[in-house]
Order: sequence, then C-alpha cells, then structure tokens
Amino acid sequence: MSKAERDLATLDAEDGELLAADESLSALIDRLRGRHEAQSGDGALAHELADTLVQRAGIRHWAMRLKEAAADLDEAETLIDRLKPLPRHTVRTLLLDARARLYGAPYSPWHDDAAAAQALQALRRELADDANAWITEACAMRLAEWRGDPAEMARCARALAPPMQAGGHWRGLRATELTEARALLSLGRPCEAEPLAAGAWAFFEQPGPPDIAAGAALTLARARGNEASWPLAERALATVEQLTRAQRSMFDQQRYLAAQQDRFDQALALALRWVDPAAARPPAILRAWQVAERAKSFSLRQAMTQGGWLRSLDPAIAGPLQDLDRRLQSLEAQGSGSEAALERRAALAAERQSLMQQAMRQSPRVAAAMQLPPPLDLQAQLARLPAGCGVVSWYWLPERGDWRLLVFHAGSDRQPRLAQVMWTGEALGALEARTRAFAGRHPGFIEQPLPAPLGDRLLPPAVLEALQGCHTLLVTPHRQLRQLPLHAMQLGPADAPTGLLIERFAMQMLPTLALPFPSAADPGSGAAPREVLLLGCEQDGFRSQPLYDVVDELRGIAEAWQPLGHPVQQHVLSPDEGFSARAPLADWPRFDVIHLACHGSFVPESPLDASLYLGNEALRASELFGVDLKAEVVCMSACDVGRHGEQIDGVALVSDEWLGLAMPLFQAGARHVLTSLWAAQSAVACAFMQGFHAALAAGKTPAQAHRQASLSQLHCRFGFWANWQLAGFPTGSRHPATHPEDHP
Repeated sequence: MSKAERDLATLDAEDGELLAADESLSALIDRLRGRHEAQSGDGALAHELADTLVQRAGIRHWAMRLKEAAADLDEAETLIDRLKPLPRHTVRTLLLDARARLYGAPYSPWHDDAAAAQALQALRRELADDANAWITEACAMRLAEWRGDPAEMARCARALAPPMQAGGHWRGLRATELTEARALLSLGRPCEAEPLAAGAWAFFEQPGPPDIAAGAALTLARARGNEASWPLAERALATVEQLTRAQRSMFDQQRYLAAQQDRFDQALALALRWVDPAAARPPAILRAWQVAERAKSFSLRQAMTQGGWLRSLDPAIAGPLQDLDRRLQSLEAQGSGSEAALERRAALAAERQSLMQQAMRQSPRVAAAMQLPPPLDLQAQLARLPAGCGVVSWYWLPERGDWRLLVFHAGSDRQPRLAQVMWTGEALGALEARTRAFAGRHPGFIEQPLPAPLGDRLLPPAVLEALQGCHTLLVTPHRQLRQLPLHAMQLGPADAPTGLLIERFAMQMLPTLALPFPSAADPGSGAAPREVLLLGCEQDGFRSQPLYDVVDELRGIAEAWQPLGHPVQQHVLSPDEGFSARAPLADWPRFDVIHLACHGSFVPESPLDASLYLGNEALRASELFGVDLKAEVVCMSACDVGRHGEQIDGVALVSDEWLGLAMPLFQAGARHVLTSLWAAQSAVACAFMQGFHAALAAGKTPAQAHRQASLSQLHCRFGFWANWQLAGFPTGSRHPATHPEDHP
C-alpha cells in the first residue's frame, strides 16, 4: 500500500502538484512513524520510513522548502544509522545524493561547494563497483550545472547516457540529453545541442512532466535561435507561470521561483536576438520588454487577483494567528533586546509564518484565483498611461560574469525603445553596496545624492531624449535598483551634471507593468477625495522614542483638507489605546486618503511582519491582506517601511518581489503608497507630508505632489528628504486646471 502511495506522490510531483505530493507523503510518514514507535525493532519498517522521508525531502527541495527538506534528511539519517548493513546501503545512497544537492544548490541556506563535493565523494565510495554507480554521475552533473561548469556538465551527461539506455530508463536518458544540450549551448555549440533538445522535446511534450517539458521547449528554442522558434519559448514561460501559480502560498511561490528565474533570463536573452540596435523594431522590443515585466513581482500580480484572502480564513487558523499576533505584540511592548527575547520573537514569527502559509494554501479565494491573472498586453498597458507620462523599465541580465542593463522606455508617442548598458560585476557590486548603505542608517549620515555617473548609466542621453515632452515618469526598477532613491539621482555626465531627476520629472514607481491597472472609472482613479483618515502616535506603547512632531504634522494636514470641504477624521493615539478602538480596519474602505504617522519596524528576513506602532497595537503587513481599500493614497510617515524583504523562509529572493508593507496595500486596492526607504527625520517628515497633502488637496496628482514636496525640502540634508518614495499607478490631473510648474 505504501509503495502505491509513494508512486502516486511521484506522479503528482512530476505533474507540478508539489503540495499534493507533499501532503500524501506526510500522511504516509505520520502512519509509518506511529507504527515504528510501536515496533521500534522492525528494521524493514525503519527502512521504509527513512526511504519515504528522503523522497519527501526531494519534493520539498524541488518546491524550495529547504529547511523542511533538511529536517527530513536529518531524521532519515538518524534512522538509517541504526539499520543493518544491507537495507542501509540503498537508503544511504539516496540520502547522500540528497545531501549533495542540498549543499550544492546556490539558493540553499546551506550552500557549500566543499560540503557538496564531500557528499559526492562519499556517494562515489558507497557505490564503488555497484550497478547503480551512474547515480554519482547524475549528482555530479547537477552540481556542475549549479557551479556554472558546462564542460563538466557535458562530460557527466555523456557518461550517464549509456547506463540509462542499457537499463531502458528512457525518461532519464532524455532528461540527461536535455542537460547536455543546455551545457552545449553554454559552450557556444548550438548545432550540437539542437538534436538533443529536439529529442527531449519530442519525448516530454505530451506526457511531461510539465517542468521538464518547459525546459525542453526553451532549450530547443535557444538552440534553433530563429524567430520561428519563439512560440516554444513562450510556451515554456507559460508553463513556468502555471506551475508557480499552483503553489498556492506566496511563500511557496517565492521558493519555487528561486529555481526558475533563469528561464526568464534565458527567454529574454533569446528575444533580444531579434532586436537590432541600428534599426528600431517595436514588435521585437515589445516582445523582449514583456518577458522582463513578467519576470517581476509574480506574487503581487497573483495577489491582486485574489482579493482579501485573509477574510476567508478557517476559524481554526484565524484564532491561533490572532493569538500569535497578541503574543508578538506583548514581546515587542516589553522592549527587551536580550538574546532570549529575540529568540522567542523569532520562534513566534516562524510559527506565525507557518500558519500564514497554511492559511494561503487553504483559502478558497486563493484557490479560485489560481487561473485568473490575465496575460500581459504591454502595448495596451502603455496606451493606458495618462498624457505626458513617460515610462522606464530596467532589467539586469547576467552575461558571463558581467551584467547587461536593459533600459526599456517609451515617451509620449508610446513607441517602445531599448537602450543597453554593460556593467562589470564589480560595478554592480558597488551599486549593491550603496543600496545596503542606506538601509537602517540615520538620515543625518546620508549626505550625498546618487552621483551623476550613475544617472548617466541608468538613463543614457538617448533615453532622456525619448522622454522629452513628458512631465511625469513612471519607473519599474529591478533588483539592486528597487531600494535606491532614484528620484534623487543626479542626471548628466560627471563633469557637467544637469540636476536631479525629481527636478526634471514628477516621478513614481511600480513593481511591474504587468500589474492590472485600475480602470478610469474606479474610485481613486482621479476623483476628488471624499474622506481623509489621519492616525498618529506621539508616544506608543512599545517603549519607542517620542515623536514630538506628530501632532503638528496631523494638524497641518487636516488644515490642508478641511477648508476645501473634505471630511477629516483625525486621531492622536495614546500609549494605552490602539487604533482599533478609534479607526478599526473595517472602517478604512470608506477613506480616499489615509495617513499614518508613527514608528515603523522592518526586518528584511521577515518582511510580512513589517509593523506600524499605533498606540499599543502593532499593525502588521500581513493583516492588510484582509482589507478592501479604495484609497487613492496611503501615506506611511514612519521609518524604514518602504524597504523590501531579502529572503523568505531562509531562501534568498531572486524574483523581483516587493515583499513588505506596500504589497498588501496594493492588493487591498490602494492606488498610491508613500513610504520611507530608511529612517525618517521627524521635523522634515512633518514639513514634507504637510506639503504633499497641501498639493494633493489643491488638485495635483500624487506624483506632482511628491515632486513639489521634495523640491520644497532640497535645502535640507539629502538623507532627510530623499527617503520618501512614491509607488503606484499613474493618474492624470484631478481638476481641469493645469499646473505649469509641474511640467518642467
């Protein structure tokens, strides 16, 4: 019976149903554990349990649930150490193979090439003179691919093919030939790769598994290299998106994407073959640009189709989640920075994250949305931009140790264009170091704007020329650019800078142009705000330093809106009360403008625990998934909450995802979000926010209001004003009157 269950789990995994495979194996493991506890001396039972644990570890590795995979391997190793030599031999082989892959994977928290090599050597010793010695070549082939060693990949594949063929392992043979084809492409030998890829595609096209079929289609398209092969690449990307969508938890999606990101890069590199720099070919540029946008922010695109999934929670999960929130809140209120307190908080946060994953997997809203994200029509998206709004989208494409920066852009004519700038790995590393230098620093120590040479490389002269006539700029950054204050970047060459980007354009950001744009008829798509919510906290219940400017900040903002007839609900919270008593989340949907002035907290390793401290309550990012908003603007006048997560459950994020407070706000329906990239300076924040709201109340767009507020603070230190970043969907002016000063 257990063999049949394991075989079915294997079929589920090969079909991309990793969650179903995991669940069926978990049920089997629970039963086997119970029997093993009752019959601890049964070696056959221990062998079966260890074997099943190793199988589940492989599926969890495939799904990028690496911590859980490692725990399974640890348990299996404990079991097999007690087994007699004969059955022990087989399961230890599988265990060593799994260990080597866990250490060799570049995205693994345990990545260690030396440890992977040791595990591989142990595997070779275990299988010396054994009929299954080919397993070592299969393992070595995968490790070589992860190391970026195509010559060793090809050698292993050629050594592996004969025993596969002799044993009649046709699926394994075709998968091995597919790996060799990828290696040959990396070695610049497409003619040799093409027949191998074609054979793999013919074998896997119909029966699958879909993941391998997608790889075969993309490899064949790359080997052929002609424009007629593009439908194969498109089919491969669609399969990757479908398989990613099948991971119903955002956490599972991000882990899965960590192993799939290179397929988007490969498809993009293929699409660029037909972009002639000397002759504008808008269809070819548009095709490449669409791939770049599809590679960004997958989970946010998915989330925006699901609505408030948190509202459909099973009470059995909702109750424990609320209890964990209260316990975390209590720990934070104690303000203890002791090692024991930090460990307790980390344990509670991990437990909470596990429950959130379970909630996402079980939510009927998430299940209903699995097939809903519409295909991207980039030309239609460009046509939806308001008049006078240009767009720039960056994408970093790896290229043999260096990087090619793709600068897709379109001006008022909506004609897609592309500029390309080569970067060395060293230069990109320096840019990443600059980004990290901003995080968590006191704003007084951030003194200089981004230098002109950087601006000239991110926005070359040809790009700025194409944007002439635009007064607003929508940018979609990528990777290292996401958390830079790009609006505060110097333009022009180093010896003759021409001013800051914000001096030339009103500016806002968006994670990707693949997000569904709100229709013009939606509330908040240009209509004057009806109601304004102002929430602030001078002294919270979490032992934070007082924010003495909060009262003045809210008063000044109220004075900007009230004389124009806009209802304002204003609350300054004490340390002994929470926002829920004054303005519960259930009331927020009626507000068009929401402003929150308080302390913020952000931990890059746990981005959905980003918090706003409002009185004695911590409003967490994850809670906002349960809200419906129609707000045109949500302002968070708080430190650091514009930052994005760097990893999820121990796996570094390689997909370009804005994990933090902005993500659930966009999903909830907010059109614009104003946040701080680093610590805020209270007095300047007060003046900036009052200026922003005064401009917004006067009828300017959020991007124009952000520009005006930024320009009004240029006399201050760079770090005091450049932290305020506006993200959102562009709108036209809300009043017929124009504002010439906003059209530089």
